[in-house]
Amino acid sequence: MRLHCVNVLMRPIVTSPASWIKRRVLTQLRTLCWLLLLSLPFQPVNAQDKLDVSVDKTQLYETETIELRVVGNIKFEFNFGSLLSLNNLNLPEPEINGLEKDFDVLDRKQQYNVQSVNGDNRAEITWLYTLAPKSAGNLAIPAIKFKDAESAPIDITVLAGKPKILSTEAPPIFLEVSVDKTAAYVQEQIIVTMRLYHQGNLASGELTKPEPENAIIEQLGEQTKYSRMHNNRRYEVIERNYLVFPQKSGTLTIFPQTFTGTLIDPRSRQRKYAREFSDAKTIDVKSPPTSFTGQQWLPAMSIYLTESWSKPVDTIQVGDSVTRTLNLQALGMLGSALPPFEVSEPRGLKLYPDQEKRSSEPHKAGANSQLSQSFAMVAIAPGKVTLPEIRIPWWDTVNNVERVAVLPTKEITVIAATNQSVSANNQLDQKSIANSLPADSDSSTTNTSLSDGHSGVAQTWQWLFWLTLTGWLITVVYCFTKISRLKSALTGVSLSSTLHQKNNERLKRITIADIVTAIKNKRPDTLGLISHWAAQLQSQHDPDGKQISNYQDTKNFFADNGKMLAALRDIEASLYAKDRISLDDSTLNSLEICFREAADSVAKSIHTSSEAEVIPSFYPKK
Repeated sequence: MRLHCVNVLMRPIVTSPASWIKRRVLTQLRTLCWLLLLSLPFQPVNAQDKLDVSVDKTQLYETETIELRVVGNIKFEFNFGSLLSLNNLNLPEPEINGLEKDFDVLDRKQQYNVQSVNGDNRAEITWLYTLAPKSAGNLAIPAIKFKDAESAPIDITVLAGKPKILSTEAPPIFLEVSVDKTAAYVQEQIIVTMRLYHQGNLASGELTKPEPENAIIEQLGEQTKYSRMHNNRRYEVIERNYLVFPQKSGTLTIFPQTFTGTLIDPRSRQRKYAREFSDAKTIDVKSPPTSFTGQQWLPAMSIYLTESWSKPVDTIQVGDSVTRTLNLQALGMLGSALPPFEVSEPRGLKLYPDQEKRSSEPHKAGANSQLSQSFAMVAIAPGKVTLPEIRIPWWDTVNNVERVAVLPTKEITVIAATNQSVSANNQLDQKSIANSLPADSDSSTTNTSLSDGHSGVAQTWQWLFWLTLTGWLITVVYCFTKISRLKSALTGVSLSSTLHQKNNERLKRITIADIVTAIKNKRPDTLGLISHWAAQLQSQHDPDGKQISNYQDTKNFFADNGKMLAALRDIEASLYAKDRISLDDSTLNSLEICFREAADSVAKSIHTSSEAEVIPSFYPKK
């Protein structure tokens, strides 16, 4: 029985595993609740607010940064209503008015510490600002307000330039700017090179761009990255190149360039804010020399003028088209600054210029630019055609002397259609027939000793000779007529006025529908058909007027009809332009209407003029 009592007394001392786990869980929950209470959002109370403002240095160079530290101490209350929104800590911000007038704010950080001792809950909030001065001189950090507390202004002295670095030292980052020349002419190319040297990794950064006054700025190529040794240290280098073309004589200033960014120290792995300045550069810009003879000032390192042809052009036929391409290549100039080609239209050729093309590509010596333009040439009349010389004066900036890019004159022989060779062959046949005749064919008139029988044979032979000769002459005339008709139909350049007057009724009548079909199919004899149709129109309504013998006469015939002339130019462009386009049905219908209106206009104008001649003058001629 006593033993039983002992067991009863000792029972509370023995702890079961379940009860021990329960108490352990309750203890941990209690601790967690206290931790949550300490991290709850709070509402600050205005009583006993404090403010402490300090900087890490009061004197620095323009390239250096300063750290502004603002510490506020406030009392707060717990708010259990925001227990489930622990991330919404609405901490107050200090008021700093006018800080960004003299300083750039590179970074902002915020820290806070919450303490609760015997029911006294207080929070210490720290704001860290990384500032960079905007200029040298005596600057000031203005007064800072936080709740009811206010700090006094802090004077800062900013020294011009950057701190001196010994030749043996290796700064973590520095900026270098150079120019390829210190004197240049107006519009001459100047290469500005910017190199940013840094150790470690760049987390972020911003590098300014040269923006001198009275100059054109273009970036040369893409940014490059490479490594280079400096002061026995390995640096990563970021390089950018710019082309500067001054537009005014005088002094051109490349102002100091600035880099602002964040650098990660490779050893401590800490972020450091860096700000670097380069030195200013000046260039003496000179006016163009008075000895330069060109109309447009072209300073360049080299200029080449070349031409190319779509086919050999020493000899071409009337109606043929050929494309001439002119190329102007310049080193040290932008493509937009190259002068346009001035090409005149020579007699015997019709020119159709294409759109010019300009381009600029990066080169190790600067800008490599090119101007290209094509000209479609159509032969319209036989003869010798001279393409005039093309001269482009320019200034060699390497040797400081004037040079001239030249394309010499070129002679082109334009011949008529190849069918004229048939006529030449017929003339040779005629000569051979004449040479084959007997030398004494007319001796019957001088030789009186011939007998009567011989004289009869001679007379018969003479009749046969004259009949044969007459037949050959008729054949030659007929062939020449057929060849002239074929030549006029194929080339459209030369219509014989004799055929127009005597054989016009026997020529095939050309209709407007035939012309529209030829335009649609881009037939080579389209211009000839138009000239033939115009000749028929002129012969029908004005037979006593100037005869139409070629395509130029056709355009002169419609000189007073602007709509018809525009249609003729469109037709020429569709046949001979470099980038030929197909005319759609709507355009062809418009051309057909234009031709019909032109024909009606010619008939009406000639009929009106003829009526005016019939009406007698009111006043008799004296």
